Amino acid sequence: MALFGNLKIACETEFAEIATASRRPFSKKFHSPLSPFRYQHVADYFGNLRVLEVEIGSGRGAYLLERAALYPEMNFLGIEQKEKLMRLSLTRARALGLTNVRFIAPDAREVIRSLPRESVSVFHIYFPDPWFKKRHIKRRFVNHESIHTLHEKLIAGGLVELATDDGDYFRQILCELDRHESRWSARRQSKNSRLFSPETKTLFEQKYEEQHRDIFYLELRK
Repeated sequence: MALFGNLKIACETEFAEIATASRRPFSKKFHSPLSPFRYQHVADYFGNLRVLEVEIGSGRGAYLLERAALYPEMNFLGIEQKEKLMRLSLTRARALGLTNVRFIAPDAREVIRSLPRESVSVFHIYFPDPWFKKRHIKRRFVNHESIHTLHEKLIAGGLVELATDDGDYFRQILCELDRHESRWSARRQSKNSRLFSPETKTLFEQKYEEQHRDIFYLELRK
């Protein structure tokens, strides 16, 4: 289903500069602590070899905590760079007695790069920061490099589940995806209709639905 007009023209014009900017290196002040997976295998970190789901930008942890409670036979990892929110998520997990969920604070790119190949069943990316200012565009998480890395880290049949309320960012993501189209076995997209596990929604998702704000969804299958 096409959600936008002539996306090919937009990819070649208005989003061409964004694609270039997103490959520029970050300033050193944005470098974060190392991922624990630089020196510890995922199985050792969790103490088992269960299926792993990862949320990039987990906020207060509400979505992942609900998933962890519903599926105790699986492992869940939340990556949240704001340490205050990460610690709040950990506190909530302990209060709920959940032992199958972890929250960490390094930059998401650092964590994803350090994960073993074919180790993740689902990547959840909900409402990533669109970084509206031109000089900040390179901070957008979803770009040429991250799409390649996410594919590499997924198991066969694994999923990337993405949602955003920013139409321009969504179109840019589709442009980036077109450069990797052959990598994915299936692709779905929708507007205002959650594709993955519709019974579980993020806090932002619930808020935006109440405000009747458009939400764009994308699902990629390896």
